[in-house]
Amino acid sequence: MTAIDTGIQKSLSDDDPQTLDLIYDAYGDLIFGYINCLVCSRQDAEDCFQNLFIRIVNKRHLLKGKENLKAYLMTMARNEVMEFFRKKKRSIDTVDCDETFIVATDDADTLPVEELSRALASLPLKQRDIIFLKVYQQMTFKEISKHIGISENTVASRYRYGLKKMKQLMLQVQS
Repeated sequence: MTAIDTGIQKSLSDDDPQTLDLIYDAYGDLIFGYINCLVCSRQDAEDCFQNLFIRIVNKRHLLKGKENLKAYLMTMARNEVMEFFRKKKRSIDTVDCDETFIVATDDADTLPVEELSRALASLPLKQRDIIFLKVYQQMTFKEISKHIGISENTVASRYRYGLKKMKQLMLQVQS
């Protein structure tokens, strides 16, 4: 358990009203980026993000004692997105990214962030989801497998195919 998670767990145990602030400060940007990556719309991502934090407030007792709080919150975020699409009577598999979402990185000065974001946005959701979790959330294939509910081999294949497509798209942009 990370020091951040330990602090959040203590805050949860004490039923501290600042718990939500701690969760937001620690994981808000990562969760929002993940939701935005899935829904490909800033407005829809903001709606899902807000609904997720309402759910976190209402179900904060479920967070107590979680060994990997970040993974649990990411699963909650993915479930919130799935619920959003169910309510809209749309399938998440049919989402096309019409707009580019910008994924912030620590290497923003050295990486062509907009081009990477466009390439990531152009991937099918099944590949985009896995690449986002692997690269930006630094999850292992095993963690992603558990998170999404598919085999590790499928995760690895989608990751590899997605990276291959992104590389091809990046080479086209450079040409």
